[in-house]
Amino acid sequence: MNIASFLGDVAHVVAIFILLGGILHKRSAEGISGKMQVLYAIVFTTRYLDLLDLYDYYMIFMKLFYILVSYMMVYLIYAVYKKTYDREYDAFWIETLIVLCLGLGLLETNDITVPEEVLWAFSRYLESVTFIPQIYFTYKKESKSNKITYYTIALILYRGFYIINWIIRYKEEEFFDPFVVYPGIVQFFIYFFYFLLPREMSTEVLPTCVEQTQSVANVNNAPKMCRQESLLEPPLLKRNSSSYTSIYTIGMENKSATLTESVSNMNEDEIREARY
Repeated sequence: MNIASFLGDVAHVVAIFILLGGILHKRSAEGISGKMQVLYAIVFTTRYLDLLDLYDYYMIFMKLFYILVSYMMVYLIYAVYKKTYDREYDAFWIETLIVLCLGLGLLETNDITVPEEVLWAFSRYLESVTFIPQIYFTYKKESKSNKITYYTIALILYRGFYIINWIIRYKEEEFFDPFVVYPGIVQFFIYFFYFLLPREMSTEVLPTCVEQTQSVANVNNAPKMCRQESLLEPPLLKRNSSSYTSIYTIGMENKSATLTESVSNMNEDEIREARY
């Protein structure tokens, strides 16, 4: 094992904890494709059938970890937090992927007469397309969650480090396994389709920048417009200061004359009552 392979395992474990931590922290399976986790459970189960034949404790621990966590994810999504699971969006036919990958496993394998070899090749092909249900799920729901975005980034790092590992092994050991490399490269590029999807699609039409600017300008000018449209204060741009003053003067004179006439028509008792 070289450093690239080890970093790939670390990135894979981080991706799993991002998803698992998001589910447990929010107590919700919202935004996660349960069918993707079902595919991962099938992948790890069929790949690690040689678990009891290993003598490397690191490999035993990692393989057990992948198997147990994959089934734990399925249990959390479909049993514990099934009320929060968006089942209507998780409608991709994973049976199609399973059948196609099983066919490839029978056609392209090291030894078709050995069931373990066929299942191992099948798991390699199936892992390369396990993320497709999540892409379909996100496309149908028309929104992305942060935990899935971080999960995808970690998976890209995981597969990217393993590609570097294959390059190093090919240069140092001249080792090349097409049943591992080609599906891994396909899997690496499939992850990027997630970022081609819009983050959130809304049915409401948002105002443009010009419309927002005009709206703010109208709000700021609203008091001035109301003041200019009043009868006592006509628009200042069309009148000079003298005419503006004369209008107020005429208005005050008329008001004084009206007040004088109303007072002259009152007798002394009415005036006294008005004062007090």
